[in-house]
Amino acid sequence: MQPTPPISSAPKQPVPRGIILIAVLLYLGAAVLIATTALPNSYLLGIPRLIIALGAVASGVLATGLFRKRRWAWFGALAFALVNGYYLYLRLFQNGQNQIIGLTLLALMIGYLLLPHVRKVYLGT
Repeated sequence: MQPTPPISSAPKQPVPRGIILIAVLLYLGAAVLIATTALPNSYLLGIPRLIIALGAVASGVLATGLFRKRRWAWFGALAFALVNGYYLYLRLFQNGQNQIIGLTLLALMIGYLLLPHVRKVYLGT
């Protein structure tokens, strides 16, 4: 008997290096958020512990999805960056704090996710 040929003969694309960096940063962010919830009386910027813990779980799930090249993770990472960018933009005017570094990193993340070779890995187009 001959072995069954694979369903798709197209070569598998590796996870882009930039995605590895983004996923590692998401894992690190999740670890920091989990550590924050473990502190007594943790109330980070007026956000309850449960919300911080949910953010940690979401970051970890997104990172895992990006490593596994899941389509939903690409959309989720894009939405994550957009929502965080909007939040940082609002805080820029509310508190007068300098949010330029965070906004720049999120803009770079969004730009990288939208590059054609990265989109191709996750969307196939």
